[in-house]
Amino acid sequence: MFQECHLPQSELGELRRTAHKYLPAYCVFARRPDKSARRDTQLQVVTFVHIQLAARASLLDIGQQFAAVTQVAPDVRSRTHFIRVIDPLSEVSLLLVNAYQYQADQPEQQAALLSLISSVVQRWGSQSQHVILAGDWNASLRPRIGYSGLAPTVRADARLHAWSVSAGFACEAPAEPTWASADDSRRAVLDCFFWKSVSGQPSVSHAETFLSADPTLDHCGVKVLLRDDSIGEMPPLEVLWRPERLRLDAWRDKRQDWQKAVELELAAAVTDTDDRLVKLERAQCVALLRAKAILGVTGGRLRSLIPHHSTELKKLQARLRLLRVVRRELYARQG
Repeated sequence: MFQECHLPQSELGELRRTAHKYLPAYCVFARRPDKSARRDTQLQVVTFVHIQLAARASLLDIGQQFAAVTQVAPDVRSRTHFIRVIDPLSEVSLLLVNAYQYQADQPEQQAALLSLISSVVQRWGSQSQHVILAGDWNASLRPRIGYSGLAPTVRADARLHAWSVSAGFACEAPAEPTWASADDSRRAVLDCFFWKSVSGQPSVSHAETFLSADPTLDHCGVKVLLRDDSIGEMPPLEVLWRPERLRLDAWRDKRQDWQKAVELELAAAVTDTDDRLVKLERAQCVALLRAKAILGVTGGRLRSLIPHHSTELKKLQARLRLLRVVRRELYARQG
């Protein structure tokens, strides 16, 4: 979960393409582009979710909850989003919240963002086994170092503490500071996790900080452990990738074409060695390349992470969707 991204809304598509190229095991979640907003509107929060969890994940529509705070904090939508995740293997449901809080000298906006989170969690939290909030809160529940105790800072810390207690969230914060000033005279834990679970048992623990590879960033990263036996470690990309295989359904029809292509290429090849093993290896490479070109290949893509259903069930689901559409149109004509 990333905060303070300053990502122009118009560049969200480019971010998705770059992430798919360099991080194929993750899906990017960010607020959907708003056509009515300016193209230079900046998104402050972006979340990367592993493709196994992202197979059944979606951003929640918080339009109704947002309307209650839009007068006080009109840009709060760019500072937080809510993702509901269902693990396709265990059916465990998670509600993930990524937030970038306003500054301490913006108390009304801070209260509005916390109120928005509370209303969304109240609406969807009961449908999730775990509710996990992560963000840069611009407030701290840990002792600050080097601060002079200005009133806005003290009130921001008290506001965050009172909100977490009233909402029933437990805090998982690292012991080390996550932010430090340029001269290292002030340090504080501004980044942490809040959580609650249906079972009431501890589910988020072992908060640790880690340094960013970018020296220009003034915040440390924070990682935690989700303690749920139903959700294991995410599989590596190699396990999720479907291996390439030759298409053999047209082998009888294309066998002669493949043999001729291999013979012509081997006959035209210039051999500079008498080593039989080297010649055999070259012949194998030629045979495989010609087979891929003539027969075609399957695979080479990520496996479907959602369990497959039978053909009969798919037909039934299609009929049900059609029935809903027809019923909706009938009601629209009557009304």
